[in-house]
Amino acid sequence: MGYLERRTWILYLIIIVFSSLVIIQVFSADKKLRVIKNGAAIYLNPDEKSPLLENVPQGTIVSLLSPGKFKVNWYYVSYQSSSGAVKSGYIHESSVEPLFQAQKIITIKGEEASYFSVFDFCHLEPSFWGAPIEKIISLEGEPDQRKKLDNLEVLYYQRDLMDYMAYLQFIFNDNSLIQIHIELWQIAGSKNKPLRDYEQIKTCLSTNFGSPFEDIVHWQNPTFRYDELSWGYAVSLGHLIYQTRWINQGVELGLRLRGENKKNWLEVEGTQINYQEIAKKVSRDDFFRFQKRSLRE
Repeated sequence: MGYLERRTWILYLIIIVFSSLVIIQVFSADKKLRVIKNGAAIYLNPDEKSPLLENVPQGTIVSLLSPGKFKVNWYYVSYQSSSGAVKSGYIHESSVEPLFQAQKIITIKGEEASYFSVFDFCHLEPSFWGAPIEKIISLEGEPDQRKKLDNLEVLYYQRDLMDYMAYLQFIFNDNSLIQIHIELWQIAGSKNKPLRDYEQIKTCLSTNFGSPFEDIVHWQNPTFRYDELSWGYAVSLGHLIYQTRWINQGVELGLRLRGENKKNWLEVEGTQINYQEIAKKVSRDDFFRFQKRSLRE
């Protein structure tokens, strides 16, 4: 073999090795999917009856967040929303094509199928408490903040959910979920929509937690008491509070609708009864106060 041939062959090998390294890096990175349908729907959970998060245009690139499919034909993905924020949700396999080498896909079913994002209140069950940190991150994505306090670990999330700004806190004791706290904030708009949302969530929670042991409506200022069409406005002023509480399988769950300064918020908190005192060690003031200040601005 002549000098030029040897040089050409060596150069060829270098190109092959370099190309192989690039390919390895690409496949070792986050796996991507391309949307092949215009207006493809991304849902909160792997179900077309689940709340719709967004419709994305054809050609959108999304990242695969789980190596398995959910409910046979749903991918859990992250994507850049129209607002510019990175969000996560479920998209049907018929709406995308993989941009990575096809491998065996695991279908998540059986016991795993009982886990959904906590924002789908109709699937929130007492058995959700006790889940490990990895399970929550696989469902909700990486948290906005993560803190440790002795044996406790806390995950914080901020989301845009329909008409609300959503703030979420998970508390774990020795890697076991003991408390969920959710706040859904909204600047007052449609007069009685918050009341309808409250009743819808209440119905869903009652399905899985049974009849509430407390269900109250409290007027702190009776100005609008006899004007039913203005009750939502009364909530936003802090005149009216709704509250419902349940106990089931060692979990105490509360739902509250209240407001102030023409803003409404729905609050859901569920705690394992045996860990209520331990959960009080965690303050949500810093994270939630910062987010509420952002809403005011």
